[in-house]
Amino acid sequence: MNSIAFGKKCRPFNLKYKEKFGYVPCRNDYLGNQAKYFNALVSAVENNIELSEYIAKKKADTGVYSPEYIDKIRKQMAHSVSHLQDWVLKKVYKIKEILLWEYF
Repeated sequence: MNSIAFGKKCRPFNLKYKEKFGYVPCRNDYLGNQAKYFNALVSAVENNIELSEYIAKKKADTGVYSPEYIDKIRKQMAHSVSHLQDWVLKKVYKIKEILLWEYF
């Protein structure tokens, strides 16, 4: 099911959930597919219990990261920074070269 149809299916339950708990839960914050999320949302509304009691939240939302994940992100960031530094240096050298040719 596409996201628009899924959103329309969830809308009445989201409104009831907001009345009971003061916020609308975001599908992307929870583990599982659309069917599991929808069933959990319906159960949460019917039983007046928070959605997180029926379906687990993603780890990123709880602030708990595994050491392997942290290392992976650090390596990706270091790699990205390295490429950015190379790009900036090339541009700086090119500008210096242009300026030198204009004045000499």
